[in-house]
Amino acid sequence: MNNTVLIFPAGMPRALEFFGKCQREQRQVIGASSLAFDPSRPQYPAWLTLPYVNHDGFDAALAQAVRDFDVGGIYTPHPVIWDYLNRALERVAPGVSL
Repeated sequence: MNNTVLIFPAGMPRALEFFGKCQREQRQVIGASSLAFDPSRPQYPAWLTLPYVNHDGFDAALAQAVRDFDVGGIYTPHPVIWDYLNRALERVAPGVSL
């Protein structure tokens, strides 16, 4: 099972706390945001810009990121994004945990 975690949106305080936990556990992490400029970007070893969750193309971009980076799990502290992924993740990226 892959240890790579996608954190989205990566700049939220709870996301940064989770990122720190991942670093202590030596897990591979990719930060992501829908913002053109996210001040937390330099903290992450890898970064993605994803469309907003309610925009066309989000599902395809997320699925591509999962394939490109061999993502095994997604962490989001954002309740709207969590709700969407809870409903759609099995369809968009089968086998990826939330």
